[in-house]
Amino acid sequence: MKVLLSVASMIGGGTARVAQQLCNRLSERNYDIYLAFDKNYNLDYDLSPQITQLHCPLFISKNKLSNLFHYFQTKRAIVKHVRPDVIIAFSGSHKAITILATLDMKIPIIASEHSMLRRSMSLYEKLDKYYFNKLAAATTVLTTDDIEVIGNRLKRKYLMPNPCTYNVLKEDRNERRKKNILCAGWLHCWHIKGFDNIIRIWSEIHSIFPDWILDFVGGDMNEGLDTLKQIAIENHCSDSINFIGFRKDIDKVMQESSIFCLCSRQEGFSLALLEAMSQGCACVAFELPGPRDMITNEVSGILVENQNLEVIGNALVRVMSDEGLRKRLSIGGKEEVKRFNVDVIVDKWEDLLKQVAYPLIHDESKQ
Repeated sequence: MKVLLSVASMIGGGTARVAQQLCNRLSERNYDIYLAFDKNYNLDYDLSPQITQLHCPLFISKNKLSNLFHYFQTKRAIVKHVRPDVIIAFSGSHKAITILATLDMKIPIIASEHSMLRRSMSLYEKLDKYYFNKLAAATTVLTTDDIEVIGNRLKRKYLMPNPCTYNVLKEDRNERRKKNILCAGWLHCWHIKGFDNIIRIWSEIHSIFPDWILDFVGGDMNEGLDTLKQIAIENHCSDSINFIGFRKDIDKVMQESSIFCLCSRQEGFSLALLEAMSQGCACVAFELPGPRDMITNEVSGILVENQNLEVIGNALVRVMSDEGLRKRLSIGGKEEVKRFNVDVIVDKWEDLLKQVAYPLIHDESKQ
């Protein structure tokens, strides 16, 4: 089967990492994979040489309409050239353009959403999620809460969690872990990721734990790093905060870390949280839809009332103070994350691809 996957770019981040894993694993299963993305940006994750990379620039000028028209035309040209059996379009404004640009070609499209739906949306976002996706053969969402939010507005919706892209750490490294709290994500998304809040929480508790540090791992676009450094200075805790930067080997960082904290204001299905669980971090997270699907509270992590800074601060103090609890959550997290093994999730993708590309064959096999 020939599959064209469309994503905005392959710069570091959860969506790009999922795209990389999906392309590589499907290629290993003898699918003919084409990946269209803006090659003007870094390719931060390794792709199999069997995957055909196609350039689809997001920006060619300062004129937004010109950019949209050029993207539309480029997308049509790519699809006409490849003639795929199925297109997978990852979420973003380019997804709607992909759908519209190929309407007359009768090629089934899977619209893959990678952001949480229970949030305030602009008119365009609502049109994108609930109108343009109706034109797709199927829509995938990340969480059970997303399925509930959509309700009857989309008939062909499928639950497709992100895969855990790392092997579960087998050895017990708890004795060798740093005394630290780790947060991960693009620094320019600091407000969405709640990085300002974790710094404020840290300012209240770091004096109790003078030998602990707060680490941030993730690249910076625009002025995110400077903003967070200033917030740390204003809250008198900059000396105990470390900005590591972007790392391809974030699994190594997680293997050395004691606690992972997800303090986002909104989050789809956090790949970073999933990876931290797989590498044995004791995880503390707000009770957002994604973490609620991933974590069994007090067994594989700790879930706290969403956006309650006092409660999550208390939870962090509790975990930092109790080595036995950290070890128990580490073991529970590594066990829980097996449900999201990459092969398990790619099996689900493969089944959906067959349903979409060969509906008659699939229907007959069920009879």
